[in-house]
Order: sequence, then C-alpha cells, then structure tokens
Amino acid sequence: MKTLNITDDSTNLTDKELFVKIWTSPSRVFQYLATNQYDKYVYILLILAGATIIFDEEFIIKFSNKLPLWKFMGVSLFGAILGAANLYLYACLMGWTGKWVDGQGKIPDLVRVMAYALIPTIIALLVQLVFMAFYGNDIFLSNPNRPDSAMLNLATTFCFVVNAAAILYSAYLLVVGVSTVHKITADKAILNLVMPLLCLGIVAFIIVALFLAVRAI
Repeated sequence: MKTLNITDDSTNLTDKELFVKIWTSPSRVFQYLATNQYDKYVYILLILAGATIIFDEEFIIKFSNKLPLWKFMGVSLFGAILGAANLYLYACLMGWTGKWVDGQGKIPDLVRVMAYALIPTIIALLVQLVFMAFYGNDIFLSNPNRPDSAMLNLATTFCFVVNAAAILYSAYLLVVGVSTVHKITADKAILNLVMPLLCLGIVAFIIVALFLAVRAI
C-alpha cells in the first residue's frame, strides 16, 4: 500500500479549520499539527477522549443514581483523567513500537494524533449525554416501561448508530494520523496501532505465567 498523500497547503490552518478539516482532509490536519507542534487543544481533547473510555453503560448506571451529583462529577473527572493517561501511555507505546516499522514520528506527534482522531467518539458521547438529559438511564434499556417507549427506542437506536459510526471513523483517523506523522504506509500504520496491544498482552502473559510458576513451587 502506498503512503497517504499529504498536500502542501497544510502550513496555514485556523483553529476552526482544524476541527472542520479533520472530517474532510485529516492528513492535512495531522501534518499541520506535527509540523507546527500545535498543542493548543490536545490535552483538553485527550481528557474528553478519556471520558469516552469510562462513560459506558455500566459506569453510568452504577454511579449516576447512587452518588450525589458533585461526587458523580468528581468520579467522572478522575476517570476521564485516568483514561487520558492511558491514551498518552498508548501513544508512547506506539512511538516505541513505531521504530520497528520504520516510523519517523515522535511521541508528541502521536499524542496529537490520538487526541484529534478521537474527536468523533467525543461527539458521540455528547450526543448520548444529550439524550440522557431527556430519558435518563432508560436510554440503555431495550424495552423500557414508559409511555414514550417508541421514541425512546428510536433514540437508543440513533445513539447506537452514532456511536458505531464514530468508532469506525476514529479508527480511520488513527490510521491516517499514524501514517502521516510516521511517514509510513497505511498497512504499517495499522500494524503500529496493534503492536502496543500485542506487547501488553505478552507482558501480561509473562507476569501471569511467573506468578503461577512461583505459586506452584
């Protein structure tokens, strides 16, 4: 597969254009971020992206009705920061394993890629929160016992479709971003995205094997 093409007009982008062209010209956006080392919104986006990791159905149902609002907000913020830290660590691992596929990007470049590539999932979370404001936790129920259950089922389906589309497009943006900053082909970019998971899996297997071996002595 060929390396993704990068246009020469990536040197001048406004903040508004960054958030618009991430949908239409993602390689141009990622090239601009890397060339200019533009970090203005990176950590805000990373925390919001971290929130998408913890704000799942189980988390919301478990905590939203059992904690006061201020405690729920505190737990959510802590979870979002922890999620952002995990994304940062994953970007570091991609920087390390990227050398195995001749990647040229640095860790800060990959952190920017991670932050901007997950914008679709952030928007999907916001959509879900809007519907939760109207329907509460019933948005997660397949057959809610409510007078407006037909509308609620439609809203639930809509949220599911939006979330699935966001995940798919974020995956595409990750491939484009990694390919752009690493200056590698798309197939190598996919491999680079998978490598950290393989490394973590191998480390976890070794730890468990050693634990079981010591326990058996």
